Amino acid sequence: MDVPPTPFRYLNALYINEKIAAPSVNTNGGHRADSIPVPVPVHDARPTRPFHPKQIADNLQRHGHALIDFTPQEWNTVEQVNMKAIEHNPQLQKTYFSMCESLALRATGASYARAFDFTLRDSRIKGVHTKPGGDNSARGPVNGVHTDYTNNSPGVQSIKHLLYNKMGLGKDVQFSLINVWRNISDKGPIQTWPLAVCDADSVDPSELIERITPENNNVIYNLLPNPNRHQWRYYSNMHKNECSQRQQDLHHIQRSMCCPLVAKPPLLLLLLLTITITRYHLEKVVKFVCCWCSMMRVGITNICNGRPNGMVLL
Repeated sequence: MDVPPTPFRYLNALYINEKIAAPSVNTNGGHRADSIPVPVPVHDARPTRPFHPKQIADNLQRHGHALIDFTPQEWNTVEQVNMKAIEHNPQLQKTYFSMCESLALRATGASYARAFDFTLRDSRIKGVHTKPGGDNSARGPVNGVHTDYTNNSPGVQSIKHLLYNKMGLGKDVQFSLINVWRNISDKGPIQTWPLAVCDADSVDPSELIERITPENNNVIYNLLPNPNRHQWRYYSNMHKNECSQRQQDLHHIQRSMCCPLVAKPPLLLLLLLTITITRYHLEKVVKFVCCWCSMMRVGITNICNGRPNGMVLL
């Protein structure tokens, strides 16, 4: 179901020249101190979700997001993974990563997928949504509109170095990061802090402000508000066997934030994954590298009688 205008935390224009993002505020969702609430309508994308593989791939390429189910074979494996123990168990991580890679390859038609990280999110945790690199302990939701990477992110520079310098591949080999977000709660579909995404076509590059997150020195984009243009969607009542997949083109990241790459080139696509798990309404996100559009991400909290009372970005 669609939800009424919901206050999402955008970057306050007073801070567009501040290169270092402000710390998170100790509150539900943990928004940063340099953000402001801006009410935006959020539409339910479930009624119009595509099921055919080509339509899913087209949705990812054009809008930057899609809802995808595990196959019965993948789900049989995923269901056996104890998600509450994955934080400290490399074998469980390897098994789960493998199934997420399979899902991403099927959805995108990419040549290669590789999981590299995971994040635990717990909706009961206040104020902490970003931690230093290598710290996989649980953190709270992210109540602030952002993307995880820019062309200047250390991780993106490492990927480029690997592809073009170490592996000697040509610059025509493109890549994108993909997130795969999943509810892993045993209590039913997500109703608290579900994920919402902003259509890539509705974001103008001039609204993207590159900043450094002080917790881990990553380089991200925050977004300036434009509620009349930005088109927000979420997938209602996500079940455990469903994944919300979101795509960020890092080869042409400035262009990809506002318009799709119309044609998918016949190139090697390297995909990387990051998993996010939330332990109350348990969730996960997986990031890949491929060559389609990007999108902003935010979540809505506590949808009761059609009225959310908060939101979060993962």
